Amino acid sequence: IFEVNLIVQWVIDVNKIELLNKNNIPVHIYEYHKGLWFGYYRNEAIKKSHWEILVWIDDDERTKNDQWLFNLTRPIIEWLYSVVTAWTDIELWKWYWTDCISYLWYPWWSVIWFDKMRTVNNDWTTEHLCTGNFSFHKTILNTVSWFDESLKSWAEDVAFATVLGEKWIKIYREPSATIFHIQRSWIINFCKWHLLRWKSVYEFIKLWLVTGWHKKDKIRSVKHILFDRFFTRYVVGIWILFGLQYLFTVIGYWYKRLSL
Repeated sequence: IFEVNLIVQWVIDVNKIELLNKNNIPVHIYEYHKGLWFGYYRNEAIKKSHWEILVWIDDDERTKNDQWLFNLTRPIIEWLYSVVTAWTDIELWKWYWTDCISYLWYPWWSVIWFDKMRTVNNDWTTEHLCTGNFSFHKTILNTVSWFDESLKSWAEDVAFATVLGEKWIKIYREPSATIFHIQRSWIINFCKWHLLRWKSVYEFIKLWLVTGWHKKDKIRSVKHILFDRFFTRYVVGIWILFGLQYLFTVIGYWYKRLSL
């Protein structure tokens, strides 16, 4: 038994809502203005929920099979872990530049495996969250703070994972709960995303302590982005886009820094 809480900032597909209703799944729709940022929306979703286990998925993702919800919550139901995350996959072979964008770790962990991009321990625990595909038990909110609403340009996911690590709450990486994320098909959107993402990096650095594992995993991810497809036809596109990514991250960082 579960419910669906939709935090809406745009027009929704009524047909999908009717499909859920036909299956006797309670659907609650909450409309908010744009520009309140993800930390606020996530905290509102927590306040509106009636159950002890919360599961998070974005509207531009879809599950791979009917077992996704069970797989993502099973470790919590069995009291093995309080927080569970999984990665996102992308279907390739649509367009050269679109595939290059996906190989460049956008969006999320895309087609490069979570285990390569982020550190995963032998017991399948990690210090990272994929906030478009994770779950947790509400009891952890008695120990850790909620999502940081002061981060106005994202990074609330990194901050939340950092707090969990500080409180020694393990994040379990569930390999069987992978979902599909739609591909990003426009280079302009890729540039805009990195411009905004690195505005958030400045906010994070200003408000939070950047630890050794933040730096280590950043180096790890860059290495795999640049060299995992080195001997394929994608190498030129990936390196060009990586240069654009770096350019827009620097612009976003300094724009945010100088505007404050």
